[in-house]
Amino acid sequence: GSISCEKKKRKVKIVYFFLSSRKAPVKKKKKKRKIEKGGSEGEGEQEMSIRQYLVPLKKNGAVEEENNKPKQPIVVENDAKPEAKPDTTPNKPKRRKLGESDDGTDTETQLKLADGYKNWGEMALLLTDTAEVNDGASLCNFIRKLNAPHGNKWDLQVLKHFCDTVLRQDISENFYSKIFPWLAGKAVECTRLPKPRILLRNTTSSSTVSESHFIGLLVHAFLCIIPFRYRYSIAKTDVKGAADWKSYPEYHRLKDATKHLPDLNMLPLFGITLGRERVANQIEKLKCVFHYFSKMYMVLVEARQTPTNITVKRTWVPTQVDWIKNQSALCDLNIETIQKIEESQQALQVDFANESLGGGVIGKGCVQEEIRFIISPGLFLARMLCERLTPNDAVAVYGARQHSEYSGYAETFKWEGDHDDRTPLDAAGQTYMVAVTMGNMLNYTKPPMEPGFQYKEPYRLKELHKIFVSLSHTPPIPFAHTTIASGKWGCGVFGGDYQYKLLLQLCAASAANTAPSFTFHTFENEEEAAAIRSFRDSVLSTRCTVAMMYTALSSYHPDSGKTVFNHIATVIRS
Repeated sequence: GSISCEKKKRKVKIVYFFLSSRKAPVKKKKKKRKIEKGGSEGEGEQEMSIRQYLVPLKKNGAVEEENNKPKQPIVVENDAKPEAKPDTTPNKPKRRKLGESDDGTDTETQLKLADGYKNWGEMALLLTDTAEVNDGASLCNFIRKLNAPHGNKWDLQVLKHFCDTVLRQDISENFYSKIFPWLAGKAVECTRLPKPRILLRNTTSSSTVSESHFIGLLVHAFLCIIPFRYRYSIAKTDVKGAADWKSYPEYHRLKDATKHLPDLNMLPLFGITLGRERVANQIEKLKCVFHYFSKMYMVLVEARQTPTNITVKRTWVPTQVDWIKNQSALCDLNIETIQKIEESQQALQVDFANESLGGGVIGKGCVQEEIRFIISPGLFLARMLCERLTPNDAVAVYGARQHSEYSGYAETFKWEGDHDDRTPLDAAGQTYMVAVTMGNMLNYTKPPMEPGFQYKEPYRLKELHKIFVSLSHTPPIPFAHTTIASGKWGCGVFGGDYQYKLLLQLCAASAANTAPSFTFHTFENEEEAAAIRSFRDSVLSTRCTVAMMYTALSSYHPDSGKTVFNHIATVIRS
């Protein structure tokens, strides 16, 4: 019917309602007709699907003259399918298998770097042109360009604040004009060198790189361009990691193979995604990283010193020790209250904490293990190459020196300047004689675990074996450990009993026979040091074996009202 033209608004509304209320017509599906044997029915779709094998086409799409002839019925005998034409495409490239390089060599266990991205050519050109990087904002833009398009969403406020406010003027000028171009060049150079291989779980293997090569690898982590290290970024920043990781040629094969590798790209340190209360710790960690880069430039470029080596060794020991029958005598026990573990010269320095080596060093963590990694950046090589630890393996790093002094712990951690590490070189002059062994401890505060579980036999055996494996490393360089330097590992947030942990470590060190003595560091806690001295002088002065100590530990129960030392003293003397 007609609608008054005077009310235009009403007309528009009525017409809109009328059109929007109409239902879209439903298309009826055509039924396919079957082809009867020997018949001429169904010359439609089925005939065309068979005709493509029988009737050749010209290059211009026109049908050959045979098509103009009268069509003959198609007969299908015994349901036989027509043979397809062989593929005669000239020069068809052979498809490269995943995990295999262009020359056929196996790359499945090699460390993956940014040169595997499709846009690596553009990234390499950008890395060679650092003239525009002269302040915090330009450095952040540089990192975003390398990781475009995902990098455009990244939060880099802390990095910008550090470069513009915290970094001293005299250092920043030298950093942007000399140090950063050198670092970018190292990032490109390390892609041309043989890539170190991944040290897989449940294997005994090792890998050695020069510190010059390692700097290039660490720059990749600093610029957030290492592939497959994206789990933390997804969880915290809602982006899909460093650069276009799906464009990596071996992504679909390696996304599962690398699930055991810990995160490495330093993106979490650059923003406030960890929480504003963590910004102070992030600033102090960045001081350590920038100091290491500056120091290595002075050592390798200005002083022209020969780079030393860093070796990562993974040890796998599946067989268990029979602790009840082990008659090894307990080694000498020393107590250290002032000196830190990392200051022990020519000692096997212990780092027992997380199954992912380094723990939360690039995240919110800032306790014993994270501090150890950030003041000795060479330990990052173990994080790069080692899959997460299992109950039967441990990792040792040789040649990773300390470069930063520090004070405090957790929220009070602060960078205190350069550290002059006077660790001597080995006889060949290639590796500094410092060794750090790493193994993961059980967390008794994380449900369903409870602190009382550590005294039960299954957990006691598990921890003893883990410590034994960690202390069983054979040095790849010719020097003997003077002592084993350890401390109250697993006694902080993991809820461990320091007296119980000390005796477990002493038993494992004596069974491993790696060094003649065991040194326990109490970190300036004089009360604990006095209790350990009293126990040592009264109980350990007598000949005590591993079997005797293990039997005494097995009979301890926390509900007895006694400390571990008092219980052990009663059992041993009786």
